[in-house]
Amino acid sequence: MKIFLISFTFILINSIQLSAQINTKLAPGIDENNEEFMEIFELWKSYLADDPDKIYDSPYWNASEKNHYKSYDLLKTQGFLTPSLYGLNTENVVLYFKKEKDYYIINSMFYWLTNNQMTPLAITKVVAKKDTLGTFKLYNWLPIYTESWISKKVGIITYKYPKSYKLNITEARQANNFVNKLSEIFDLNVDEISYYLFKDCDTLFNSTGFEFIISLGAIPNKCAFFDKINNIVYTIEDSGANHKHELIHLINSKFPEAHYLLLSGLSVYTKSQNSSLGKPFLYHIKKINERIKKNSNLNLTDFNSIKSNDSVTEPIYFIGAIMCDLILQQGGIELLKEALKAGNKDEQLFQFFETCLNLSEKELNDALKKRFSEISEANKMDFLIEY
Repeated sequence: MKIFLISFTFILINSIQLSAQINTKLAPGIDENNEEFMEIFELWKSYLADDPDKIYDSPYWNASEKNHYKSYDLLKTQGFLTPSLYGLNTENVVLYFKKEKDYYIINSMFYWLTNNQMTPLAITKVVAKKDTLGTFKLYNWLPIYTESWISKKVGIITYKYPKSYKLNITEARQANNFVNKLSEIFDLNVDEISYYLFKDCDTLFNSTGFEFIISLGAIPNKCAFFDKINNIVYTIEDSGANHKHELIHLINSKFPEAHYLLLSGLSVYTKSQNSSLGKPFLYHIKKINERIKKNSNLNLTDFNSIKSNDSVTEPIYFIGAIMCDLILQQGGIELLKEALKAGNKDEQLFQFFETCLNLSEKELNDALKKRFSEISEANKMDFLIEY
């Protein structure tokens, strides 16, 4: 999953003023006498200057993708940045245009410029192609990259994967059963899911339009992301056709104001061997419990201070999971639904625990530590909801 990027955005986004009007310029060396280059540049520049973070009937994007996707620009909804790339108050520079068949690739860099120091955040690929009227419009890179891939529908999930990959139909059916169970528990209304399987993380990012993102080398080869607006799962072949960690994010749309800790917790609250980054739930619980035992002053309710010690276990996910477990013990699924509606601010989460579980913030910290210890010592976990 997106561990390092979550930490990155939590640390930095709070300190910047978000904006989606992006200034765009040309890099030196681009032929400004090329009329098509300049037409495409004006198209991209106009799109980025016109609030690209919002979903509206953009005159710059092609009609086909606007009709196909709820959020037509996949760069802003892929799922690994919060807010999207366009909401990070960046500058943009077009590095080059490349002609391919009947379209051009726009290769550009999003960056911060502070005290004359540049911080590159991403290098992206977006396509410019003429419509039937001969006017250039913007397109996503992903459909072009995957146009020769196999597309196989199993239940409500459409799997898309390269010809070299063999889809495990048993896993695909299990994924559909899982989604159906989620829908039953959380009253979801999911009618279609797209599920992309990439060879590895580098391929995943490149094929979705990112040639570079900050800290790319820090990503373990267990990356996966969920586009909650378009119901798209992006994962890698090693994670298979039933990546529960990502599919469970389908509930995000049902509870848009839920606190991120509860949503993150539910994403790992599973007996699957791939609770998070290829490791089961108990593996992560034991690691965090060892950390608690070594530091008795550790405050699990001081969320911003709980950092991950490695690239495998993200404590925040499992603190959220134990919170969900405490809620389920007290009042079952109906109380959990109430918690998911309680609000996305820390104070609203603490108020819910005080009101509904009679736990002050300090008492919640103690209860969390106790539950980590109980599960670790028992060496088993009885999940109170099973997907």
